[in-house]
Amino acid sequence: MILHHLGYVVRDLSEAARRWYDVAGIGPFLVLDHVHFDTLTVDGRPAAFDHSAAFAAHGDLFIEIQEVHAATPAAAADFFRLGSLPALQHLAYVVDDPASTAARFEANDIPQTVAAATSGLSIAQYDLAPSLGFAVEIHPRTDELTALFEKVRAAADGWDQSTFLQPFG
Repeated sequence: MILHHLGYVVRDLSEAARRWYDVAGIGPFLVLDHVHFDTLTVDGRPAAFDHSAAFAAHGDLFIEIQEVHAATPAAAADFFRLGSLPALQHLAYVVDDPASTAARFEANDIPQTVAAATSGLSIAQYDLAPSLGFAVEIHPRTDELTALFEKVRAAADGWDQSTFLQPFG
C-alpha cells in the first residue's frame, strides 16, 4: 500500500487552507461542499455525516481538510474526532484489491468502523485510534477517484496563489 492522502478535521476550511499555504506553500484546496453519501454506516449502523471537504496536492501526496457540520449518532461524532479539533483523522490508501486489504486488517483485529459510498467512490475506515491516534481509510481504485485527484493536481499546476479555496468545477 502506498500512502495517498492525509485527512484532517478542522474547525474552518478557509483558515486551515491558509495555514497549509503558510507552512508548506501548498494550494489551492478544491472544495466539495456538504458531501453527500448514498450510504454511510458507523459500527455497522446507519449514520449521518454532513461535512465539506477540500483537497490539495502536496508532492506525491494529497492533503484533505474536512469541516464537519453535523454527525450522528454520537459514535460518528467520536470517530471523526470532533471533540479534539483540529486533528489528524485518517491516513488514506488507494488499493487495487480492497477485499484482501480488509482481510489483512480483520486478521490483525483492526475493526472496520466506517463504510460509505457515493457516485462511484467508496470508503472504508479502520479504527487505529487506540494504538496510533488515527484511522486508516481505504479507497478502491476507480476512474472516478482518479479523475477527482487529477483535478486537484491540475489545479496546483500554475496556481497563482490568489485564492486558497476553490470549488471543484
